Parts: sequence; structure tokens; C-alpha cells
Amino acid sequence: MKLSMFYSVFFILIGLVISESPRCMQPIDRGFCYASKPRYAYTREGGCQQFSYGGCGGNENNFETYEDCFKTCLIPR
Repeated sequence: MKLSMFYSVFFILIGLVISESPRCMQPIDRGFCYASKPRYAYTREGGCQQFSYGGCGGNENNFETYEDCFKTCLIPR
């Protein structure tokens, strides 16, 4: 019984990790313009980091606030 409970929890946790948003797995990309807008992106180390967004281009791993990054990438769905 304990072993089956362990496996159940293990596979649930694996499912949560694998189902992370593809948006959050993209590398930080400041874009190709030259503005300097403070934004946040999820890092592979497991947290949200501030970076300077150029204002155009880039990718979807780009959040206006830390809270948006945290809610999208760190809170399991």
C-alpha cells in the first residue's frame, strides 16, 4: 500500500514538471529593438528573473510583472 502511494505521488509530480508551459521553457530574449523596458522571464534554474526588454521581437517568455511570471510558470495547474 505504501509503495503504491509512493508511485502515485511520484507520477503526479513528474506530470506537473513535464506539463510546464512551453512559454516558460523558452530562453530569455530581449528582442531586436533598443528600448529598455523592465520585464520578467522564467529561467531554467526555476525562478523568475528581471531582464531588459528591447520593446519588439523576443518571445512569449516575457512578463510585465514578477507576479505574472510566477503565476504562469511556478504555480502548478
